[in-house]
Amino acid sequence: MNIIRHSFLRMILILVITLPAFSQAAGDELQTIKSLYRNTLNDSLKLKAILKIVSLEKNSDSASAYLNEAIQFSEVAGEIPEGFYSEMSTLLEDYNMYDQAIDFRRKSVERNHRQKKYKAVVTDRTRAAYLLTMKGLYKEAIQELTDLVEYTEKYHVEELKGRVYLIFGFAYRSFDTERALKYFTLCMESCDNDSLNNDMNYALNEIGNIYITRREFDKADDYLFRSLKIREAIGSPVLLSYSYHDIASMYSESGNYRESIQWFLKSAEFTEKSNDLWGLAITYCSIARAYRHCKAYSSSESYIFKALELARKINMKPVYQTVYLEMYEYYKEREDYKQALYFYQQQKYYNDSIFEEDKQQQLKMLEGRFESLQKDKEISEQKEVMKRQQLLMYFAIAFIILLLFGGIYVYRQFLLKKRLSKMLAEQNSEIESQRDEIATQRDEIASQRDQVLEQKNQIQEILADVTSSIRYAQRIQEAMLPTMEMIADTAGYFVFFRPSEIVSGDFYWAGRIDNKIIVTVADCTGHGVPGAFMSMLGMTLIKEITTNRKIENPADILSELRKEIIKALHQEQGNNQRDGMDITLCTINHDTLELQFAGANNPLYIVGSKQSAVSSEGP
Repeated sequence: MNIIRHSFLRMILILVITLPAFSQAAGDELQTIKSLYRNTLNDSLKLKAILKIVSLEKNSDSASAYLNEAIQFSEVAGEIPEGFYSEMSTLLEDYNMYDQAIDFRRKSVERNHRQKKYKAVVTDRTRAAYLLTMKGLYKEAIQELTDLVEYTEKYHVEELKGRVYLIFGFAYRSFDTERALKYFTLCMESCDNDSLNNDMNYALNEIGNIYITRREFDKADDYLFRSLKIREAIGSPVLLSYSYHDIASMYSESGNYRESIQWFLKSAEFTEKSNDLWGLAITYCSIARAYRHCKAYSSSESYIFKALELARKINMKPVYQTVYLEMYEYYKEREDYKQALYFYQQQKYYNDSIFEEDKQQQLKMLEGRFESLQKDKEISEQKEVMKRQQLLMYFAIAFIILLLFGGIYVYRQFLLKKRLSKMLAEQNSEIESQRDEIATQRDEIASQRDQVLEQKNQIQEILADVTSSIRYAQRIQEAMLPTMEMIADTAGYFVFFRPSEIVSGDFYWAGRIDNKIIVTVADCTGHGVPGAFMSMLGMTLIKEITTNRKIENPADILSELRKEIIKALHQEQGNNQRDGMDITLCTINHDTLELQFAGANNPLYIVGSKQSAVSSEGP
């Protein structure tokens, strides 16, 4: 029964939360959700119901009570719905409960990191850092953002760096505008100047504020109105309230206080509707300041005390510091130095607590400053007369100095122009000289190139002639090699003849004397043409010895061949010439199949199974 009841309640809650249009009125919807919240036993549904109640509740005290109840119940709940911590933090922030909002952001960070939702982690951590800056905890915020830059790189979510840079700018803007400008500019670059990106319009707006502090009002006007144009297209009342406030600040700082009041009032109108107490307190302070400059002290006092009341309600150090500084300026201008000193000390106290400066030293400086204020009042009238007299003198001196510096500048520019003209003429002359030299070198290189090409062509012609001659020698050598028809009727044979060059220093030869076949293979001294000459000499001599002289014995044939080579090469004269050949020569008796072998530096390889058939004879 309980299971059915819980399922029914869950279904109704989902319908109510996701489809509120089916309710007849917002009040009926709120009462329905409150009833479900009281009756459901499911922790997750109860927490979802609280979030919906707070978002619909118009009574801020009642909403705050439900928020506190949600804080306590979330500590003991068995099941926390998805996205609860993040939504809870947003609601707490809306109701100015910043400490609790930061805590819930950190819980959301832990949960999203466990679930590997790294983009959600970056979103939560940047918001937590922003809340730290609102509380004046700039050191903690900067540390958080520094760690976050490493996190985006480690988990490959660099596309969210723009938001990190934006919050960096917020953290630095109160005390280091140069760094703040750097980070706001980095944010714009990370957004690729996408006008629909929220971070982009924030960066534009804050850069405009920095130019206000630098009193560069033209630049401030450009950036602030560019941001306003984007925000008007977005239509967010909160963003519009910020833009109206910052544009009003620009007019105020430029001295156009009446115009600034109109913009401040527009900002306050939107801020009051959004329940942004922090922003409303700052806006009231700005309105008070503008009225003070217009000498409308009654209106100024009214708004400054409204701001003080809000500051005490939200208890934020930066808000206290801003409010007390304006109260100091107000009372100082009204010449109530006792009150002015009190509020100056108060704003310095909060300023010191934010930036951790040496408080004792600052207090002494503060007291001395207010003592000097009272003395300044006593002598102000005397100085006024002196200032008027000195003013004319200063103008005259300034004019003379301006003329002097102007003359010096013009003269220096003349000398610089003259020197540059001389340098330019020298450089032109040097360039002309180098150009002529390069042209000469180019012509010389071209001439050398033509010579090389001509020599190459000559070499190629010579090579072609030599190669043609060698080819002809090859044909002669091949013609002198014997055919093997004479031994075709004997046992199987083959000839492997592959010269390493066109003509060969190796040769084979075969001849027949009666019933005997003579075969030889020789390796002559040298390769190519020299070897070919030796091979042709060898073939001629062997043919002469065997065919004409009828010498059949291999040893005798080689002996006669040796004598003929020595004679032909004139080696008998005792010179060191060692030209010759390594040779193998065999005689095969066709009738008896007997083989006789003789060799010079070449052996005979016999492959067979009956070694007794082989005999060796020597001289």
